[in-house]
Amino acid sequence: MALAPPPTNLSYSTNTLGQLVISWFYAGGATSYNVYIRSGIGDSFTAPVNVTPIVGKSYIDSGYVSGTAIYINVTSVNASGESLPSATLTYTEVIGPVVPRVDFHQTKFNKFITEKGYRLQRQSALACPCNVANESATNASDLNCPLCKNKHYIYFPAGQMQAICSNMTQENTLEQSGQWLAGMYKITLKPTDQLGLYDRLIFMDDSVSFTEAITRGTAGNVDQLRFPAISFDLPVEDINGVTYLFGTDFTIDANGDIVWGISSKQPSPNTFYGVRYQTLRRILIVDFPHVQRATFLGPQYEAQSLAAVGKLEFFVDN
Repeated sequence: MALAPPPTNLSYSTNTLGQLVISWFYAGGATSYNVYIRSGIGDSFTAPVNVTPIVGKSYIDSGYVSGTAIYINVTSVNASGESLPSATLTYTEVIGPVVPRVDFHQTKFNKFITEKGYRLQRQSALACPCNVANESATNASDLNCPLCKNKHYIYFPAGQMQAICSNMTQENTLEQSGQWLAGMYKITLKPTDQLGLYDRLIFMDDSVSFTEAITRGTAGNVDQLRFPAISFDLPVEDINGVTYLFGTDFTIDANGDIVWGISSKQPSPNTFYGVRYQTLRRILIVDFPHVQRATFLGPQYEAQSLAAVGKLEFFVDN
């Protein structure tokens, strides 16, 4: 085994007790480190100031006298011995208690999201064959596509996850950069939950009211809704003013669509009727997730959380 290289990027800071904290970057192959502090740049190296080998990447010098000039070097140690000294770090400063730097870790963010985040059903998006340009409904070759219901995308279950979802209101600072729009959400998620563009997140514990006008089909007893219904707020009323009651005249199937035939009372084929129903809140990812914060851990950065922008599907133009 070869000697490890000397540590690099020596730096200093102070902790809340006013003590000098010396830090450095990880050296490949090192199992521990030694710190040498000299009072003169030309002084020879004697014994390291640490009594036992340092296995981390920092050292607290509790004996530093404020205002004294010192010269700091760090060496790497492994089974083959001790490396040459690092580049010299010169320090002289009057120090006192300061607010410490806080390095968060991914496990802490994950714990926060698990405890405080919304429970979400995740669905992965696949472009529907009817979608020509992926832009607007007028580009779809079939505005009544049975696969996507004119949503441009077909969705496949991808399990459950949790995320922090914050509504982007007009008071949100993102308004200043022109990113505020009705129904927009900032989504904070775990680094392991990689989302794609137009993926769908469905809130498992939160429903909203949605209303739409549809046409009674000419074949079969099922009329498709834009979103899966879980209950109805109001009776259904057709264009002729006739009302129909949930549970008496119609019900819903496993897909959340309207099923007629409970009674003989139902709209005539091709008759328009209005519905108002409860459906689970759903968000489409409209901006790729990116690393929101990271902590440097040795040779690389650890992503602590991801941030994405989502839009309520009810506000999407399709």
